[in-house]
Amino acid sequence: MIRGSKSARSMDVVQRLEDVPDFETEAQEADFWATHELSEDILEAMRPLESGILPQPRREQRHIDLH
Repeated sequence: MIRGSKSARSMDVVQRLEDVPDFETEAQEADFWATHELSEDILEAMRPLESGILPQPRREQRHIDLH
């Protein structure tokens, strides 16, 4: 969602997080979010996560070509 922008297509607004389904695939999730957006109330209630909740980032990996 881009605040303040007008789109040609109207998005369905999710009023409660419980209304977001469990997705079986990333494609299903992408299809859902292509037509839905979170309500302003949900967005305003969001806060930064406390430190230590997310896992540590992966170490940088080098990609190699196998011939």
